[in-house]
Amino acid sequence: MGSSCYDPNAKWKYTFKSQIPPELLNTVYSGLVNTPSKIVPAVNRVTPGDPNSSFLLDTVMGTQNTMPYTSQCQTTDPSRSSGPCGPDMPLGVPGGFCADSPDKVEAIAAWIAQGAQLN
Repeated sequence: MGSSCYDPNAKWKYTFKSQIPPELLNTVYSGLVNTPSKIVPAVNRVTPGDPNSSFLLDTVMGTQNTMPYTSQCQTTDPSRSSGPCGPDMPLGVPGGFCADSPDKVEAIAAWIAQGAQLN
C-alpha cells in the first residue's frame, strides 16, 4: 500500500453526532460498496473486509497514483490532478486525509475491514 497513515491494528471508533437519514445512507452505501471505481474500473470503490483493495481508502490516503493499478486509471478530469488516478481526497489537501485528519482514515479503514456494513 505504500506509505500510509492507516494502521490495520489500530482500535478506533467514530460516532456520528446526528442521525443520518436512511435514504441518504442507502444511496451512499450502494454507490460505494462493491461498486467499481469510475477512474479504475478493475478496483471497487469499497471491497468489504479488504481495505487494501478499496479505491476509496487509496484516495483518502493519497496513494492512488502510486498503486500497481495506476496504468489502468482513466482520469475524468485531468485539470484536477497531474496523476493518472486523480486527486487526493479531500480535494485541495495534498496527501489526502492522512495529512488533514488521520483519524478519519482509521475510521474508514476500520469500517471496511469490519465488512463495510450498512450501519
